[in-house]
Amino acid sequence: VCQLYFFCVQSDTMRVAGVLQRHGASSSGGLLGRGVAAALEWKQCGASELCGACGGQQQRRPFSTDGPFRYIKPKFVERKKHFNEVLIFGDRRKLLDTAQDVLNDRGREFPRAFWEILAKRCIQSLHLFNALELAIIARAFDAHSVVLKRPDLDIYGSIASSVLQLQGRHPGVANVVLADVLSRRLPVYKLSLLQDILRKLGRQAADSMWELSASHAVRLLQILTEAAVQDPALCSRIGGKLLAQLRNNPSPHEAAPLMHPEELGNAAAAFAGQNQRNLELLRELELHTRGTVAAPLVLESLAKLGIDVLPDEPPDLPLEQQAFLGEQRGQQSEPVTGMNAK
Repeated sequence: VCQLYFFCVQSDTMRVAGVLQRHGASSSGGLLGRGVAAALEWKQCGASELCGACGGQQQRRPFSTDGPFRYIKPKFVERKKHFNEVLIFGDRRKLLDTAQDVLNDRGREFPRAFWEILAKRCIQSLHLFNALELAIIARAFDAHSVVLKRPDLDIYGSIASSVLQLQGRHPGVANVVLADVLSRRLPVYKLSLLQDILRKLGRQAADSMWELSASHAVRLLQILTEAAVQDPALCSRIGGKLLAQLRNNPSPHEAAPLMHPEELGNAAAAFAGQNQRNLELLRELELHTRGTVAAPLVLESLAKLGIDVLPDEPPDLPLEQQAFLGEQRGQQSEPVTGMNAK
């Protein structure tokens, strides 16, 4: 090993001397000669001293390219990079989970950057959502009263355009939620778009009336009336559902509770706005709201339709107090006394 090392040194020294000679470095000839002699002298004395220090034996070179921490064995762990769990790269499931978490925590204030990122990702993924999922996202933004003024972050307008492109049957709850949110959040200049959406949602709700309660059905009809959308088929189905609930009080085990008088008053106003003259239904609404705060609204709706309020029918007399023919009601026979007997 030592001989090989000094051979390399000698070779490098002679190579340098040849280069200098070719370039005509005459002035440095003495210096070159002294350098070559010193290198040869170091070769002759250095080999013996190096071998003596090594004990006359050839050993491995006492240095390495490793650092002082070469004995520390690192533990490389392959970390799983779930980029779909980050909101800005979130997939469909992540966006729906985030919207549901936002709905469950309505009292918390989220930063504006969070809503901007959520709106941007939802707009980019609207073609992946169905009607119920669109309703969840719309309600999440509506529950926190989020208003984003940037044109590229118009979440309500994008949802409205996506609803018109949906195919198939929509769940009944999705129709009510979408109609409620979009009717309040869409600007006035998009009234024609809102009317087209409400017509479609009304047709969908008429086919899924069994999924709606009477209160939700009345709310949907009220939204259509406020937007000047006429739907006679939906009115007839909602009227039949409401009439059946008013005539037959639900049992304690039934999920649908009785409606409040305010809801009945709104129902009468909605039917009047739709020009629906269901006399039996309007009569039941007038009877159930009599003496409540909704009574003036019901009477106003009846007057708008040109329907007179019928007076109450007199109650039937009990069997033991029925009057016979030729006998006047309220007359009592005189008691027989001694004077009358004479």
